[in-house]
Amino acid sequence: RPTHTLYSKLLFNDLKLFHKIFYETTPIKLPSFLHKYSTVHEHRRPTRLQTNSDPTDIICTEYPRSQAFTNSYFYRCSRDWNKLPAELRHTADHDHFCSKLRVYFWEKTESSAVPADPTST
Repeated sequence: RPTHTLYSKLLFNDLKLFHKIFYETTPIKLPSFLHKYSTVHEHRRPTRLQTNSDPTDIICTEYPRSQAFTNSYFYRCSRDWNKLPAELRHTADHDHFCSKLRVYFWEKTESSAVPADPTST
């Protein structure tokens, strides 16, 4: 049976909080360098990123110039958020999102598990 790593547990909790921030169900707001795609795409000339984007994508307007910025909660989570399947990000209900996220993580864990050695008996 696959087990979750500490990293996946932290990522799971980070994404749960980020979901609340994205859907504005917590007093924490997105920082000024992060924008919901749906709020910026009409004001900018389309680029390859924007023409392929989903309304739940997060756009970062700052280029990370330090490792500290790259590892910061909001920058890191925005990138992880954008890697989630769109159908998962479109789930506005927090409890339903958490259930779907848990299933998504289990499926990823199972698919990345090391297969048994076929030569061992």
